[in-house]
Amino acid sequence: WRWHRQGARYQSVDDTSIGVVDPVLVTSPDKQYVAIRMKGPLDTLWPEGPSYQIRGDSWTVVLETATGRPVAEHISSYRAQLQLTNQAVLDGGIAYSLRDGSQLWATEPADATGYTGTAGEHTFILAGKNSQDLTASIIPDDDPRSPTPIGQLARDPNTYQLVVEAGWAVRYSEKVTIEKGVVSSQAAAAVPVDDLAAADSPRAVPLGEIGGINALASRSSGTLALNPAYPDGSNPTVDASLPQVGQVFDPSSGQVLTPDDGSLATATIGRTDTDVVVTYRDGRKLTIPLPQAATAIPESPRQLGDWTLQQRRAISLLSTPDITVAILGEGEGTLLLGYR
Repeated sequence: WRWHRQGARYQSVDDTSIGVVDPVLVTSPDKQYVAIRMKGPLDTLWPEGPSYQIRGDSWTVVLETATGRPVAEHISSYRAQLQLTNQAVLDGGIAYSLRDGSQLWATEPADATGYTGTAGEHTFILAGKNSQDLTASIIPDDDPRSPTPIGQLARDPNTYQLVVEAGWAVRYSEKVTIEKGVVSSQAAAAVPVDDLAAADSPRAVPLGEIGGINALASRSSGTLALNPAYPDGSNPTVDASLPQVGQVFDPSSGQVLTPDDGSLATATIGRTDTDVVVTYRDGRKLTIPLPQAATAIPESPRQLGDWTLQQRRAISLLSTPDITVAILGEGEGTLLLGYR
């Protein structure tokens, strides 16, 4: 299927730039729904009646991924948080049903900012956007009245992004600190967002000691890509020879993968005179014809999660079991989309 809105100008849903492009889609944990934002009319009151004031600079549409059918659309705000569970979308402080698009509840402010991205299967996350604060609160998607405080959620130590994949997040067992792109190593576990309020979730998967989570590698591979525990004084943003990703948690299988298991999260990116070469740790290679102007990719291979690749905005990869989409930085920000 194909969905198109005549004259639409699509907006990024996250103002932290990693990779070539900023994300424009938010998916539900089960991947059955996807939300997009586009530029909308200004200075619109929504909903009618209550005194909620939203700067109506955006319009949010939620599509059913199996059919492309719009299931919800409403006025929004560019900076408002946007999250999806499997049943509802939270846009700012207003929740809407994914079954019929009706409003479920509203809180103030209606254009509330905060974490944007996939939420839990039945739970929204109230957390600061790109913050060093590892605490948050969670609320059921059908009742916002009793938020539950939680702590020690893993964030990317460079971008401070909270990373959630398919309804799973990473939680440290003890208090940690983030300083100059390095997290103090600590034992952690992968936990469903719905279970974060429980001290001991029966579904939690121990991960051992980690040194943080890599947002770029996680987003590219659809996994929770974990920084290994670094020796004291080591900084992977300065020393590119250090491994950027160690273990990888795959939410689709519930398994913890080693770096040699062939996940895209642990792959390296390099180029020849004619091709971009993605090399997996299990020996597989993905070769993409190199556009003449795509010079942002370094010749010497770099790990996908390498901070210098993020700074250069050289390449973005998105992977499914059947296809990998590569978006290459080209010249002055022109983009090339390649499928292999």
